[in-house]
Amino acid sequence: MKLCTYDTGNGPRAGVVVAERVLDIATLLGEHGGLRDVRALLELPNDPLTRLKSALGSANAAQGIPLASVRLRAPILQPPTVRDFMVY
Repeated sequence: MKLCTYDTGNGPRAGVVVAERVLDIATLLGEHGGLRDVRALLELPNDPLTRLKSALGSANAAQGIPLASVRLRAPILQPPTVRDFMVY
């Protein structure tokens, strides 16, 4: 399972890459309002990765957006901390 944050021009969304297509994670999980990035997915309750794996089993990859037509972003758009290990 390849998680990603992508943008089609309407703002960033959390997605999963399957067979050179990007499926929207919020749609797969039935989350209203969308998920901004991978961090938002990981912060969901009730073991979101297991729920996502189950949803992928019944998903149709043909419904996704071609990978070539999206802009891939950093998986976590605003990390909680950034460390450069200069002072350690």
